[in-house]
Amino acid sequence: MSFSLTYTELVNVAIPQCGVVNFKALHLLLQGILDHIQIAELKKVLSGDEDFLQASPVMLIPREGDAQPIINPMKRLSNIFDHVVDRMEKIEVKLAEMQGIPTTAKLLEDSQGTKRPAEDMWNNIKIQKRIEGNELATEKFAKTLQDLLSDLHVTKSTVETVKKDMDTVKFVFEKLNPQKMELLCDDLKVQNRKLGALQREVVTLQNKVRAIPQPEEMVLWSSLHEAMFSLLTWEALVCLVIR
Repeated sequence: MSFSLTYTELVNVAIPQCGVVNFKALHLLLQGILDHIQIAELKKVLSGDEDFLQASPVMLIPREGDAQPIINPMKRLSNIFDHVVDRMEKIEVKLAEMQGIPTTAKLLEDSQGTKRPAEDMWNNIKIQKRIEGNELATEKFAKTLQDLLSDLHVTKSTVETVKKDMDTVKFVFEKLNPQKMELLCDDLKVQNRKLGALQREVVTLQNKVRAIPQPEEMVLWSSLHEAMFSLLTWEALVCLVIR
């Protein structure tokens, strides 16, 4: 049973907005476009350096179209990985040579013609020092950045706490009745006036207390009685003497 699709529907099937690309539908779409614009038989001139034209011992046969050999993607990925490994090994060898300081005999042996191993050694030492300095600066920068991030975290926590407190206060004020607030304010004013009157009374009482003489300034009844008795005794003696 055959049926037809529009090119828009075929595009949606081949390249959905969310999902996996359907290569069969994509192949049909491209083949249909080539047939529609009548360039399926035209030929493209190639330079011969294209990667997809390189021979490979492992071939795959496409399911549709002519039986054309194509490169196995896993084989291609393996070749790239091997190339990267070789480059890494060469870099490691160069780094090992740069880190090791050659001996005097080695310098004399390599000082032939235009070779200048001593200058190369000095340049390598300077490069190493620069790398060490960059590493130290990077460590300090990372530490400073971490301190800033820690401070920002503390600040963020503080801001969140203050925000929660403000939300709580806002919620409380929203729940308060304005009329009750006015009554409370009036009551506070009355209590404030009463408190002022009490303070004035306290000041008056303090002044009265300060007006009371000190104990040493007061005359006790016993002292007064003794003084009067002494005075009477002296008067009696004076009278007897006069007689």
